[in-house]
Amino acid sequence: MSKAEITNWLISSNPSQFNAIDAFKELGEVDWTNPSNNRINIGDIVYIYISKPIQKIAIKTIVIKSDIGEDELLANDEEYILSDSFTADNYFRLKLIQFIDNDLLDSTHLLQNGLNAIPLGKQTIKSELLKYILDNENSTIEPLSNNAFFENGVYETVLTEIITAQEINPNITSYIQPYSSGTTVYLKEQEPTPDNPITFYISTTTNLGTVQYIGEIIGWEDKRELFVSDPNRVQVLNKHILEFQPGEKEIYKYSDDTKTKECVNLISIRNLRKLALPFSVSMLVKVSDGTPLKATRSQAGGWSEVYELDVIESPVFLDDINAELEKNIVESKLMSQGRRKRLEQASEYASEVQIVSRGFKRNADVIVEVLERANGVCEKCGCDAPFIRAKDNTPYLEVHHQIRLADGGKDNVDNAIAVCPNCHRELHFGV
Repeated sequence: MSKAEITNWLISSNPSQFNAIDAFKELGEVDWTNPSNNRINIGDIVYIYISKPIQKIAIKTIVIKSDIGEDELLANDEEYILSDSFTADNYFRLKLIQFIDNDLLDSTHLLQNGLNAIPLGKQTIKSELLKYILDNENSTIEPLSNNAFFENGVYETVLTEIITAQEINPNITSYIQPYSSGTTVYLKEQEPTPDNPITFYISTTTNLGTVQYIGEIIGWEDKRELFVSDPNRVQVLNKHILEFQPGEKEIYKYSDDTKTKECVNLISIRNLRKLALPFSVSMLVKVSDGTPLKATRSQAGGWSEVYELDVIESPVFLDDINAELEKNIVESKLMSQGRRKRLEQASEYASEVQIVSRGFKRNADVIVEVLERANGVCEKCGCDAPFIRAKDNTPYLEVHHQIRLADGGKDNVDNAIAVCPNCHRELHFGV
């Protein structure tokens, strides 16, 4: 019997229904639905075209198993399924060969080089188009040096235990053991080290939508290989865990009592800290497609390669900035000769800082009621409003609390007056 001829397939994937790029990055292997029961054989090559907003071939895979029933599924990609339409009686298993990032393989160029129509579902690749793809497929995604790693949902007890250990020994290496059964491809490829760490963003299982912790990844290991090739290291790690992370108990191989769900990844970290100002997960942007992570998350698990952010770890408060400025103004008035010298040496541009401001959520009904009561006339000087608002053609007046909210004043109609901008400044800064 002759060897079956390899078929090259083009399959479309909608990123609003399935996050194929991140799934292959983490898992390496993915079970794909075959609702039409196409004759897809082991060894076939499958190119995956990602539809809007990417609209180009982004992944090359090989079929390693076909005719898979529901009872044989890996069932490890739930985190990446964004639609409930991914069910079928037949599946095939794809193994990642490479990611592709070449604009010459976008929809426009594909249509100019043998593709008959924008891919929908599955189709075999004809010879003209296949030659064009092969000529342009070897531009692959190269991770950027300033990219970071996001882990979705770690138990906070694990993180607080690590921080406690760091307080005793600031240089200690600690360990995170995600429940994922798939290899964390990004960390495997990047090979983080103490000299070349990767920024680590973490949400907790009780607050999946917010990045609460930040640290540095300085190592990654496949625990399957570790248990086989270096049992002595496992013993050393277990001793470390018992001393510094006793809640973890040990370096474990499985996440369930039945020992059917493997825990593959062992992540070494340092310098973990809890953020004074946690921020929404949606501020992190995925490297794979340039879209923000979703802040609404129903379950822990999964990871993403993201662009690194400038994170506020020690907040600067607006009140402190203003107080320092007032102090410096007083000093400048007293030292005129030194002021001229400092001006000669000073930068002509103001330095930029990220500022945290304390404020009050005011009652909109109070504002509207007070402005209507004033009827366009300043309730301090009795003059008409100085101009008309562009947004709604109403007289411009500002609502002022006679006893400041910061001093315990009430946010009600009786404690508020409508005043012109000049009077408002006088009320705050006049004698």
